[in-house]
Amino acid sequence: HRRFFAGKAVQGGQFGPAKARPLTVAPGTAVSGIGMQLAQGGSISGKITDSVGNGLSGMSVVAGVETDCSMAQAATATTGADGVYTIVGVPTGKAHVRASGGNHVPRWKGATGSTASYQDSQAIPVVAGQGVSGINVTLPLGGGISGAVTGPDGKPLCCVIVSSGDKACSTT
Repeated sequence: HRRFFAGKAVQGGQFGPAKARPLTVAPGTAVSGIGMQLAQGGSISGKITDSVGNGLSGMSVVAGVETDCSMAQAATATTGADGVYTIVGVPTGKAHVRASGGNHVPRWKGATGSTASYQDSQAIPVVAGQGVSGINVTLPLGGGISGAVTGPDGKPLCCVIVSSGDKACSTT
């Protein structure tokens, strides 16, 4: 069984699983007659640039909105040729904007520029039917990783996932 949530935005435009009615759908079955009402959202716009101020084309920009449980991805946009974007349909609340793409290091909109972590990101107040502009993010150029993952015997290992991040992680 999988649980899905159905419902509508409640007073103040809040959304999230705690505000919805749970549905249980058994494998091989369908549930019909579920209606949802979408509340009008606000918009966020700005420009995504490289470290010297050039607009970056084709970057992904995501607005995540704080919910009663955590943060949920609310809406996305892709930058135009000049690096400009507009995200529409952002629910009322506090949004956090993150940009990523190409060979650039992902960054969040911070209070005084761009930041690597969500914890240092700026909460942007969004109100239904209104726009917030000037939410600009600078993405530094990233590097690349290449090579082979081998075992203690020096032989290549199969099916290994390699990832990178801004902080070192310990493994046990």
